[in-house]
Amino acid sequence: MKQIPQLCESTNTGSAEPVDSPGLQKCADCLHAKLFKEVSGSTGRYLLKVRCSRGHWPPGRKYGGAVDYHRILSRRKHNCPDYTSMSEDDLDRKRYLADLARDLPDERILYEPNGEPVDMTEVMGCFDT
Repeated sequence: MKQIPQLCESTNTGSAEPVDSPGLQKCADCLHAKLFKEVSGSTGRYLLKVRCSRGHWPPGRKYGGAVDYHRILSRRKHNCPDYTSMSEDDLDRKRYLADLARDLPDERILYEPNGEPVDMTEVMGCFDT
């Protein structure tokens, strides 16, 4: 299984560019996208987040440059200087991104310290961003 790639800047230009336009790189396939746990100090529960280890994502309101794991496919950048694909070739990259799109959760999942998902109706308001 591939490691979650590091992230690059998001291109929120509002343009309707095709996903595979020349120079557009999906950060989900970048070697520098790193998956980490954001842990709540009081309960030990955690969320999965992804950040760019090269610092190419602009800092957010609360968790500077990190994005929720379920949103990794929304991160992309034109001509990132540090982009390193984890795929062997273009076909492998397309397969990986398609599998990731199929397998990613639709929303944030809060986990117990033992890795079990938490019933989100029980914790409304926790980890709001």
